[in-house]
Amino acid sequence: MGRICKLAIVTVLSSLVMLAIIYGLYEWLDKQPLLFYIVLIVFMNISFSIWYGKRNHIRSMFNNLITLFLLFFTLYSITYPLDHLIGALHERTEEELVQVIQLYVLSNVCMLIGITVASVIHLKKGRPKFSKPLWTPEHIEKKEAEQRLFRPLLFWPALIVLLIGIVIMAYDQSRLGGFASLGAANRIERFKAISTVEGISLPWKSIITSSLLLLAMSVRTRAQLKLFGFIVLLLTFFFFFLIGSRLYVVIALLPSLALFIDRGYIRISRFQHVVLILIMMVFISSLFNNARLSLIEDVPLSSFPPERWAFSTGETGAGFLVTSDIIRVDHYPEADPSYLTSVAYMLPSVIYQSVFGHGKPKTLGDWYVWYFYPYIFNEGGGRGFSPIAQAWMVGGHTGIVIQFFVVGLLLVWISRTSMLKYICLPLAIMFQRSPMNVVIMDIAYAFLFVIFIVVLAAIMRPKVLEQLMKRIPERHKANTFRVR
Repeated sequence: MGRICKLAIVTVLSSLVMLAIIYGLYEWLDKQPLLFYIVLIVFMNISFSIWYGKRNHIRSMFNNLITLFLLFFTLYSITYPLDHLIGALHERTEEELVQVIQLYVLSNVCMLIGITVASVIHLKKGRPKFSKPLWTPEHIEKKEAEQRLFRPLLFWPALIVLLIGIVIMAYDQSRLGGFASLGAANRIERFKAISTVEGISLPWKSIITSSLLLLAMSVRTRAQLKLFGFIVLLLTFFFFFLIGSRLYVVIALLPSLALFIDRGYIRISRFQHVVLILIMMVFISSLFNNARLSLIEDVPLSSFPPERWAFSTGETGAGFLVTSDIIRVDHYPEADPSYLTSVAYMLPSVIYQSVFGHGKPKTLGDWYVWYFYPYIFNEGGGRGFSPIAQAWMVGGHTGIVIQFFVVGLLLVWISRTSMLKYICLPLAIMFQRSPMNVVIMDIAYAFLFVIFIVVLAAIMRPKVLEQLMKRIPERHKANTFRVR
């Protein structure tokens, strides 16, 4: 009897505590809805990242697509409403911001559900295409031995393709004005030149990213490591100081960094994680933008108005504003937000026109500035786009629910692949600020050039590949270098 009374008392007290928490949250939501949703997004993503990291024994957030994706989704979700709360920005009313952040909360919840479903549920029947003996530990060990034998063969093919990518980049730079368009001070002129240049768009960024990744994968000696480091330093200097793009640096280097972390070449402590996250936040904040604008316009930083120092005026606020503008209108003249168009955008213009009967429409990023900010469009500028805005244009709330549930499933599937997960790491940032056609094209091009490098390696070293086909194991330690 006493046990039943204790259980009843605990149940009643727990219920009262839960009711008090629910009532407090309701009052908080009623009085401070923006703050409530900001805290909710941060709490959901931090707690989920901790759970996912412990469950999967993640070494670093910088080599895991899901934790990195959640970090940047959080930053792109909360920075603009947070600036409104602290009084840094008042371009939108609180009602408009609440309406937009509710869509971000819905997207966040659906994405986490998709990740959870893909992470927790395992089909008992396994893979129907393969027989059970294929997945024995002996088979996996043999496949790993073959990969260790094959990876050194990629060094010269990857280096050749990397040099080709650099040459194409130099040619593309000559089309934009050559040396006269280099430097942060000429950034605006570069945008104008990009919007008016004739000819096809050259995918040198995808070529450089793919070749750097496979070059990092093939490194086996200290001489090769030094050469790789020298190339990385040169490209970083060119992208950051001469082109003035922090995004190019991330796109080119993040896959290789993740690979080195996975292979144990680079180890990052908790303190170093915090420092790197703070550095990344500085580079995507208004401080970087203001310093660059100060250099371009030759004005002191002290002359900028207070609103220019809001955090969301850096990299993370544009997507929120795009979503706010999109949901305020009911029709989108000359826009084509369909996912079929996004996938078909990777086709050459001639093939696209023969299939669909018309030329390619404007990308959603170009359409957005053309429709909402024509003066920016005429100057050759842009504001990016938002995947939440595209999902809203396609199907409203239903479109958001379906898209981000599928995104959650895909994030887990990609994280389990051997190569695609490295290619997709930069999309943790790009996805938050790009229309879907840009995301799909970047993945497709990068993967295509990876395949090209592998095929080139097969052509250059046919005898060794013949040995691989015979499955002759040869052991190599993946986390050590041979000194020459």
